[in-house]
Amino acid sequence: MGWDYESSSSSSCSESSTDMAYGDSSVYSENEEMEGVDEEVEEDLDWYYAVVVGRCRGIFTSWKDALKHTRKYSRATFKKFPTFEEAREFLNQYGLQVDHEYQHFDGSRLWFAYAMNNGQGDFPDPLHPSSIVAFCGGSALRNGDPDCDAAYACVFPHDRAWDVVRSVEGPWPTSYRAEYMAALAALERANVEDRDETKVLFIYSDCKLLIESMSKWIYRWRNNGWRTVDGRAIQNQDLLEKLMAAQGNRRVQWRKVRANSGKRYWDSFWNDIARLEARRPTRGNLDD
Repeated sequence: MGWDYESSSSSSCSESSTDMAYGDSSVYSENEEMEGVDEEVEEDLDWYYAVVVGRCRGIFTSWKDALKHTRKYSRATFKKFPTFEEAREFLNQYGLQVDHEYQHFDGSRLWFAYAMNNGQGDFPDPLHPSSIVAFCGGSALRNGDPDCDAAYACVFPHDRAWDVVRSVEGPWPTSYRAEYMAALAALERANVEDRDETKVLFIYSDCKLLIESMSKWIYRWRNNGWRTVDGRAIQNQDLLEKLMAAQGNRRVQWRKVRANSGKRYWDSFWNDIARLEARRPTRGNLDD
């Protein structure tokens, strides 16, 4: 049974792994060129920057994105190409594949990369299509009031047909109950798709309480009779017990998503989608 916590700032973008053979990074490194650019100059989005080693791997049409992911990064390895096909082939040479296209409001595009052979095992790549990954979000209008309107969303980037978007039922709905219920939906779906509990489940959220409750405190709370060290009753005990039961023997990686990163990272992109989905029911926009 594993309750792992990782900050997604170090792993959510399929960061470079030391067990991959990249060769001499100096052959493809263009740091000198990138360091000399003026970030205020209007971009030419007709180039494709393929990042093999950096904070985030993939193909970017924005050199500002490529610069953000490679500047001052040890052994940063990247190269620019005139076509997407050439950039993708370059990544393929290093055992990397890209997922579907993402587009920013400024017109720039990007394709995040994952390791082709790293969808299984003890340390799977969450960007690999075979990984089970959920982004959880909760929302609440008039949070804390008896007439609070709360909802949650559990978004699965590798299979959107699994998505769950629901209102929080019952007395005294809150934003925290919404966050816990989103995580419960993720665990329940994982148990349907992987009944033998052999796969790692990645749960991402920007809710610190959810991540730390499940990765740091839950066993301590249970062993202490669901009370804090100063004797106060733990809130939402019913949901925490359901989360423990749904977890079973599955290994779960609880990953905190950094806030306000502008959708420039894979985790922040999908976290924003989960947050927006969670707001739909509270605004009366949920389709039956």
